Amino acid sequence: MLTVDHAAFLGVVLAASLIQGASGFGFGMVAMAVLPFVMDSKEAVVSVAAVTPLLCARLLWGLRRHARLRPVLPVIAGAVLVGLPLGMSVYAVADTWVFKQIIGLAVATGCALLWLFGGARTRPLPAWLRWPVGVVSGLLTGTCNVGGPPLILYMWTQPLEKAVANARLQTVFTSTTVARLGMLLAAPLVLGAARFPAVTAPVFWRALTAVPVIVVGGWVGLHVFHRTSAQVLRRLAYAFVIVMGLVLFVRTHLAGRPDGPEPGATRPTTVGRIDASTRRAHP
Repeated sequence: MLTVDHAAFLGVVLAASLIQGASGFGFGMVAMAVLPFVMDSKEAVVSVAAVTPLLCARLLWGLRRHARLRPVLPVIAGAVLVGLPLGMSVYAVADTWVFKQIIGLAVATGCALLWLFGGARTRPLPAWLRWPVGVVSGLLTGTCNVGGPPLILYMWTQPLEKAVANARLQTVFTSTTVARLGMLLAAPLVLGAARFPAVTAPVFWRALTAVPVIVVGGWVGLHVFHRTSAQVLRRLAYAFVIVMGLVLFVRTHLAGRPDGPEPGATRPTTVGRIDASTRRAHP
């Protein structure tokens, strides 16, 4: 049965897919800017992490003639070996109040940097920066699925053809998102389910139901809005994500740290509350 929360999730995914198809702007950035408003923030991270590898792999397949692994191996190594584990640690230890503010700042700052410097003509950054760029991108991916901006900014400075640059980006995105998903699946078994309460079968099932929505949304965005300037759409998406990220940060911060669980999060059952009250009444 389709619940209100599930319908809201699918609606956000559809909007993010439309924007991705129409402008090429990151699906994860748009989804993570909105989903914390309609569902538990850590479940939102797991849901987006579950479907992003499919989207990246589909884009990489279309660019496979231009894809090469060797030039981006340092980036992938920095992300997988250092950045992702650090991001997973932040994801595991940060409480909901702090975590929602991290998401808000990450999406707003990332989009602002892309907007300000994405079209700027700069000298190519040195090759040795590939490793630290991978670490930062992996850290943001492991924390809240928004590792795109540092990698995109670095790749845009390189003297590469557009198709080659996009192929390298999708090679890194596919590799890191697959590794991120594997770490999420393994984390409850290795580190304990208590640290990763959002990594559950129902959350993954809900995410998988969004796959057809992503396919349809991407196709519609690509073919229906193709006459609209991609640059204009991208700027509108930047503005939207920046505003949503700042609203998420400010609203969460001003609300203060809540005493109870986040709306949408798992709550104690009625039986558990009755048992607890019985134990207090009868020591």
